[in-house]
Amino acid sequence: MLIIERFVEDQVIIEENRILKKYPRALFDPSCREGDVIEETDGVYYPNKQKTEELRKAVIQRLKNLGL
Repeated sequence: MLIIERFVEDQVIIEENRILKKYPRALFDPSCREGDVIEETDGVYYPNKQKTEELRKAVIQRLKNLGL
């Protein structure tokens, strides 16, 4: 699973299997946001809204389970 960690100037920092990687921002659709789960199609990265929402719900549930 590829997740956008953050944007740094003209770079996008991606987390993949707990490893951070840098990619040129030009490879990403303008609709991409921090925290989005992304997928590559024809050399361009796009957000997967369904997977992003599932991930966010899972994180919220984990925090609730921890009492946070």
